[in-house]
Amino acid sequence: MAKILFSEVRTKSFLYDEISAALLEEGHEIIWIVQNHLFKPENFSKVYCIDYPQKKDIRRAKQIEVDSDIIERVKKSDRMLNYFSKNANHYPYYFDKIRTILSEERPDIVFGELGNFHTHFICLLARKMEIPYYDIETSRYPNQRFSFHLYDKYCPIEISPNEKVEQDFIKNFLGAVNNRNIVPDYMDKNSDKLFVKIWIQLKYRIKLLIEYIRGEKFSTVSPLVFMYRKFATKVKYTRFKKTAVPLGKVQNLKSKGTKVLLYPMQMQPEFNLDVWGVEYRDQGNTIKKISNALPENWQLVVKLNPKCREDLNMNTLEGIQSRENISLLDPSVGMRKIDKLSDCVISVTGTVVLERVFNRKPVIALGDTFLSRENLVVKLNNFDELSNYLEKLSEIESKQASPEILFQELINRSLEGWITEPLNNPSVLQKENISKIVSGINKVIKKNVDSPS
Repeated sequence: MAKILFSEVRTKSFLYDEISAALLEEGHEIIWIVQNHLFKPENFSKVYCIDYPQKKDIRRAKQIEVDSDIIERVKKSDRMLNYFSKNANHYPYYFDKIRTILSEERPDIVFGELGNFHTHFICLLARKMEIPYYDIETSRYPNQRFSFHLYDKYCPIEISPNEKVEQDFIKNFLGAVNNRNIVPDYMDKNSDKLFVKIWIQLKYRIKLLIEYIRGEKFSTVSPLVFMYRKFATKVKYTRFKKTAVPLGKVQNLKSKGTKVLLYPMQMQPEFNLDVWGVEYRDQGNTIKKISNALPENWQLVVKLNPKCREDLNMNTLEGIQSRENISLLDPSVGMRKIDKLSDCVISVTGTVVLERVFNRKPVIALGDTFLSRENLVVKLNNFDELSNYLEKLSEIESKQASPEILFQELINRSLEGWITEPLNNPSVLQKENISKIVSGINKVIKKNVDSPS
């Protein structure tokens, strides 16, 4: 049996709590580290609810010796600093508390997610102490499968290398993806009625507000700021839509021989980009660098994320809108339409990379992921390489994995089970699904604890 540590990860903690209950029944020891007390679990052997620091605690913690490399790494990805103008004064306090817990408990393995500063501290401190840390995430494709990512990289471990899939199934699956009859789990819509969704969200927001008043101001945005941001996003979206380029203009450029490079913006804040693709977190800067490196006969088409939030930065968008080789696409244009017009797509860690390979269409990856490490897609190491790549699209296609090989690789790195937010989709808490996830966790425990390499 193993000593397992779970890090509180806001609403996904509800899922981890059910997993904890099942693991406890099997005889494992379960430790929790909780930053936001609202999400304190019910199932554990021991739980550490870190007290919210007062100003005097934060002042005293300034004298504590910390790992500056870890502090700086977390700062670069912390949504509260990057999007909501918070400071990092509380970092030494939480760093010291988490370091002490990990040192005293010495868990065999840690599971969590990297959406908040304290979970990132747990991840990086665990790595320093040579304790395996796994982020449990949807595998995106195939549906209702999940993966284990070691530490803070988009690099799911091989967990099902002997699981083979019938070729007919692969063929049908690829056809469904290419026709957009299948979408990743995180895009799956909850079938609850609208008033049910509103009521669930309202109750959640009220509880968050109460916890905010109690002192949790380090991972929770002020309710006033939250409401203002929602309103501001709608205003910015309306302004953007008025100046965006219609699909017809892109079609006109294509008819004149111009080639199209598509950059689909990724939603922010979201650890998918802010942590896994932190080098390219500033999407405005990334777009400018792509624009500077484009060959003369190419147009960069930028598409907003359908769930745009902080990524809808008007200062950034207005700064790139004036560039002649950039077209900011009307957000009402669906991905399927613009994808068909695109000669190539470039992305950091977006799901579109998988979809382009499934479609046998050229795609360039920017982020450091298993896709580039395993030579499944072309990775751009330097923007100076972009022009040469785009002039030789056939070479990009030849260097990509076949759809069948990529599909099997995704199978090798995933297991059956559904990982999503319980608040949005309570079905994830069903006993059958919990059993699948627990089975996967036990495989990772066996790999790391019972028979470590």
